[in-house]
Amino acid sequence: MLYLRICFDRQDASPLRDELRHRHREYIGSHVGAPLDGVQVVQGGPMSSSDDITRNAGSFLVVDAGLPGSMACLPILDDSR
Repeated sequence: MLYLRICFDRQDASPLRDELRHRHREYIGSHVGAPLDGVQVVQGGPMSSSDDITRNAGSFLVVDAGLPGSMACLPILDDSR
């Protein structure tokens, strides 16, 4: 079963987003095509808040967790570990 995670940035999030972008992309990228705990990243990326794509509104992530209603997708979505 596919799950969509949508995260909205705070207004002052740009410096933090810039600082953590590389680490975050490495972490998420390590799960693309390589299921972890039965969860696989299908698609993800930034959401723009302007037509010229200069301001990020947040990000999204689509994961395949296999079981309907499963909370198994939580570990892959938590990059704090």
